[in-house]
Amino acid sequence: MALPVIMLALSIILTTAGQLFIKKGALGMPEGMPVWRVAIKSRWTLAGLGCALISPVVYIIALRDLPLSVAWPAAASMYVFVTVGAHCWFKEPMNIGAWTGLALIVAGVVIIGLG
Repeated sequence: MALPVIMLALSIILTTAGQLFIKKGALGMPEGMPVWRVAIKSRWTLAGLGCALISPVVYIIALRDLPLSVAWPAAASMYVFVTVGAHCWFKEPMNIGAWTGLALIVAGVVIIGLG
């Protein structure tokens, strides 16, 4: 059972990294440049797209042995990691409501994991 859990964790990490890398690439996009050019010229965007392509494959490997009723809620932790990552890396603002929402997501994932 260790490999499926590792694959699930890797999928979550790849998805989180992909979202943050794509955001970094988008911030470097000059005004008026077509999106497709950014996708092929920005190493951040390319890295993000690579993560986004690999993550579902890794998730499928995890799903072979993990119940979907466990894997899908655990994958919700991506919301927490992406939001906190955006706050730390891009200085995106977080108010008390956002922190409370993230705490509720974590609590839900833990409760489902314990069940």
